[in-house]
Amino acid sequence: SQAAETLQVIRTLMERAVLYRRALAPAMWFAGAGAAGGMLSAWSLRIQSTGGFVGWWGMVGGLTVLFSMIWMRREALRDREPFWTLPARRVAFSMLPALVAGAGLGVVTWLVHPGLIQWLPGLWMILYGSALHAGGFFLARGIRWLGWLFIVLGLAAVAQAGTGGLSRLYVADEVARCHGVMGAVFGGVHLVYAAYLSLTESRSVL
Repeated sequence: SQAAETLQVIRTLMERAVLYRRALAPAMWFAGAGAAGGMLSAWSLRIQSTGGFVGWWGMVGGLTVLFSMIWMRREALRDREPFWTLPARRVAFSMLPALVAGAGLGVVTWLVHPGLIQWLPGLWMILYGSALHAGGFFLARGIRWLGWLFIVLGLAAVAQAGTGGLSRLYVADEVARCHGVMGAVFGGVHLVYAAYLSLTESRSVL
């Protein structure tokens, strides 16, 4: 019974590869634009506390997930297909542990170690990349490569952050720099991947 269920999941995922790919490009555009806009807005609003940083980027990430779910549901309804299917649940649940760990890490940094905020962007990149890689086993291979890219960039960001604790006197300056890292990496990488998906989708149509 379990083997039959697994086979059915694989078959359904293969049948919906085009649907997932078509819905993925707009989600990536939104994620990239949201991250870039989030960076500029955070600088403009002078969000300079650790709590503000965690809350702000939690909101940006939550809106991105919400948009992605709404868009994929729209695509499924347009193609007269069910949305919250067993394959969709497999993808979501495979990504969930790393995403929950990232959210929890942000809260712990805010409440317990606010002076160590310089580590947070890199660790978020690593966990987000791990979530993409886990979900990529049920989707296109490119998602797994995107996950690896975030992991590598996250490791580079952690290495750049250094090993020493940051004095709270400089938290405001560090928060501003972290906004820039989030906007540059999450915004830039998502926008580049969205452009790649759009270009290859156009070529496949032609």
